[in-house]
Amino acid sequence: MPLQKKINCPLSSSAGRLFDAIAAILEVCTESNYHAEAPMLLENYLGEGIEGEYSFSVSKTISFTPMVKSIVSDIHKKKSRYEIVTKFHNTIARAALFQVAAASKKYKNKKVVLSGGTFQNKYLTEKLLLLLRQNEFEAYFPSEISCNDGGIGLGQLAITAHKK
Repeated sequence: MPLQKKINCPLSSSAGRLFDAIAAILEVCTESNYHAEAPMLLENYLGEGIEGEYSFSVSKTISFTPMVKSIVSDIHKKKSRYEIVTKFHNTIARAALFQVAAASKKYKNKKVVLSGGTFQNKYLTEKLLLLLRQNEFEAYFPSEISCNDGGIGLGQLAITAHKK
């Protein structure tokens, strides 16, 4: 009942919470003992040579409801965690590319900066960088500062300073 009444159910746009949810659904990590434990544990189930991905829907925002339903279906079909986790990561990369392409069209810019804790995930970062290159985007990735929250803050400061 709390879900229907939206009790303790804040809206979130964090990719980390999506990784947490998928890790819990797959019973890879149902209770985190430290920051980003679930996403890191998911990385242990990335499979070689798996190119599939799940669907997602787009309106004003991206909804991963179709992906979650497909993941649950794949669990019932006894698909391997390796396949499910890899397809999940491929889906996140494709959704990020979709968002970049939409912003590029709106702002007439082919440059993108990747930052945030999710990009500490080597597979996801490399997959997205490949997709961006294939679609002729110029991608930048932090090399001398953290790509985590501190790097995001620095980027926000740089943008603010540039606007003044």
